[in-house]
Amino acid sequence: MTIKQKIAYCLKIYGLSIVSVLVFGGLSKLLFHEITTYKKIPYNEELLAIFGASIIAPIIEELIFRFILIDFFNKKRIVFTSFFIFSGSVYLYLRNHQIDIRYFVFFTWICFIWSCYFFYKKHKITQFKNLRTIIIIVSSMLFSVGHLESYAVVSGHYSYLFQFANLFCVGLLLSNIRIKIGLQWSMFTHFLINLMPSLALLYLHFYHLKH
Repeated sequence: MTIKQKIAYCLKIYGLSIVSVLVFGGLSKLLFHEITTYKKIPYNEELLAIFGASIIAPIIEELIFRFILIDFFNKKRIVFTSFFIFSGSVYLYLRNHQIDIRYFVFFTWICFIWSCYFFYKKHKITQFKNLRTIIIIVSSMLFSVGHLESYAVVSGHYSYLFQFANLFCVGLLLSNIRIKIGLQWSMFTHFLINLMPSLALLYLHFYHLKH
């Protein structure tokens, strides 16, 4: 693909991610009369949250969850991914000063990728394409679970299940970009997906400042 074709492909996937939000958000509203929303961020932390969501998250999350989707059984890639997981964990702790469900996600993912690697080394699996689907599904599921920490889940309601489904679909879409045209393009699309919520929060931040 040319650069122009790659950008067009990313925009197409971005459009599908918007459709996913509308579909699952609509189902949540229809069935539970509510849509799962973001947790309220303290005013003095909003700018940091905007920077994290728009710049840091697209880079770190793509490196953690989708860097190894190409040549999965390459030991160097798994070592690098482990380093990115460690970096992501440190960033989260420095930002939040607490341990949450994302650490469980990181631990599960790192155990999974190393288990697959050693299983491969022992049994010499050659049909990688047949395993890629499972790897992508696990990656997307953990990507989705890790993001639920950022949402306000109302006790007694199950609208968060639709948010999980939406994020799972987004993970699949980003995995598709990673495999077809490269990691930098999945980062770019991830940035686009996070851009609108970040701009909305930025507007509210300065609106609050003026009032």
